[in-house]
Amino acid sequence: PPIGGGGVVVHGMLVSSLFSCVFGTLIPGSVYRSQNVQFRAPVFANDVVLGRVKVIRVKKLRIGGGGFGSLVSCDTSVLILDEGSNGDGDEDEAASCHDGRVCITGKAEVWLPGVVCG
Repeated sequence: PPIGGGGVVVHGMLVSSLFSCVFGTLIPGSVYRSQNVQFRAPVFANDVVLGRVKVIRVKKLRIGGGGFGSLVSCDTSVLILDEGSNGDGDEDEAASCHDGRVCITGKAEVWLPGVVCG
């Protein structure tokens, strides 16, 4: 639905699904354990966004039955890129992303079965 003349708003959970895509693509076999999100600003249908995941802690764990793995805790965020950004990830754009508007922040935990990190 339109809000304040800004256009069609994208549902926040749809935008936050970027995190699942990042984990599933960059860490195949990972198990998404938890995610919390805070919606800070609306995202509109034509906005270009950038999802970020920053690893903040890795904990080695053993589970019942002799299994093992790593539990990875992450900070997560989604930024709305400035007008004119095309989202292709080039260096100039990466530098300007620091000035992007934060629309979602949160924390996530990902289980890496059979992988010992740290």
